[in-house]
Amino acid sequence: MAEIKNSHQAVLMLQRAKNYFEDVVFEAKQPPTVIAAFAGLIDAVQFYLDNHYDCDKIQKELDKNE
Repeated sequence: MAEIKNSHQAVLMLQRAKNYFEDVVFEAKQPPTVIAAFAGLIDAVQFYLDNHYDCDKIQKELDKNE
């Protein structure tokens, strides 16, 4: 398991997890509502960790690093 060194890294890790769940739902041909509540929980935690949280900015950072 990766060591979390700061809140920004935690936000990035949560975004990776959310992306994975969204991909699984898409591949299973399920509606996004299947995970919507859980994705909302992840968003809330990300915002708590970084009150300037910007999902698009975080996603671009992840895309750039992968």
